[in-house]
Amino acid sequence: MNIELPDPCRKVPVFPTKGWRFYTPDIHSKYLYDTFLWCGDELDKRMMERGLCYATEEDAIEHCRILLNLSGINWE
Repeated sequence: MNIELPDPCRKVPVFPTKGWRFYTPDIHSKYLYDTFLWCGDELDKRMMERGLCYATEEDAIEHCRILLNLSGINWE
């Protein structure tokens, strides 16, 4: 099975580093994503390392839809 996810952000933009808005897939949200402001803490860094930070809501939603589909939930 070949799954293509949107390209996540792999590094924080140079300016601004703090306060940068990013989006993550969220299977618990009715919107399928959550919004965060980068503060550089361990959670931010872990999400970045795991490929869960996106510059757009649409990419985070697409990632979440793929996760739900893999779980057997048809979310189109």
